[in-house]
Amino acid sequence: MLRVLLFAALVSLVPWTAHAGGPPEPLPVVITTDCGADMDDQWAIAHAALSPRLHTLAVIGNFAPEPHDLHGADTAECAREALAAVGRLAAVPVDEGADGPLRDRATPARNEGVDRLVRLSEGFSPGRRLTVLAFGPATDIASAVLIEPAVAERIEVVALAFDHYPEGGDGWNVRNDVAAWQALLDAEVPVTTASGYVALDALNLTRADSGAMMKDLGPPGAYLACLHATWLDAFGDVFAGETGGADRWPVWDEAVVAIALGLTGQRELARPALADDGSFSFPNARSRARYRWVGSIDRQRLYGDLVGLLGRLRSEEGSPSASGRPTAAAPDVTPARCVGWMCRKPCPAVNG
Repeated sequence: MLRVLLFAALVSLVPWTAHAGGPPEPLPVVITTDCGADMDDQWAIAHAALSPRLHTLAVIGNFAPEPHDLHGADTAECAREALAAVGRLAAVPVDEGADGPLRDRATPARNEGVDRLVRLSEGFSPGRRLTVLAFGPATDIASAVLIEPAVAERIEVVALAFDHYPEGGDGWNVRNDVAAWQALLDAEVPVTTASGYVALDALNLTRADSGAMMKDLGPPGAYLACLHATWLDAFGDVFAGETGGADRWPVWDEAVVAIALGLTGQRELARPALADDGSFSFPNARSRARYRWVGSIDRQRLYGDLVGLLGRLRSEEGSPSASGRPTAAAPDVTPARCVGWMCRKPCPAVNG
């Protein structure tokens, strides 16, 4: 107990640092997602795909367990819908990832999403890493590292994960594949995490909030507002005790986009090892890689950035492009089916 208290006291001396602004060149990112288990992945996918500060190289759809029971094909389809809604489906490849968690921390699960991540990582190095945004379980990221250990020297991971530091714990993303996070934390992969609690505090929205935010932003805005409202219709009362009311729900995965855009306060802390129950232990004797913990999110700038991007998209509709042809946000392919809870009331993903 004395060691734990001493450790907590020492890390408390490290000041929070605000990371504002972004790199001069777009940050290359790959997204892994359990899209369809909630409504937040669609917002975050749309935001990342639209941002000129990020270069989204690929999206990998992985699984969501009960009560959703989604496979890689399902979440990939959901991601395509989100990209289609903002006119980015043709620009961002989407692959199917894992259908379930790793068997153990040493055994990868190979699939097309993992193979793409390994290939994309080959263009990066310890001095210029590929950023992987984890909106769901870390299964496919861990598999890539286990299949090709050199991937650990080419990527860094930004994720919505864990409840508290230095205790650990998690209610969804980590819990759904603890072995994957054990493999990642034991590898030489830099990791930055935002907890669900910081996302809840900063990113909670009422139905009126999301409706006002997306007003007059055309079909893409209507699609995102519809997702938030539809989720509240279905589950607002179920989670009211957690979120502060039946009419409140945070866009959790926007926390990960906030990290990528430099809109968080964070500090570097001792890297934890992860027990089978999801709790942290120290030290992690297997990895010396950097670990950062997010303590704050700039809500106003983050949501303002998304609204600004949607506004720009709206203004571009019908305007001449450099080739003289009109530009449009409408997708060239419409996803074939709804996924999971969204089938209750599908939101319009096609512009026009």
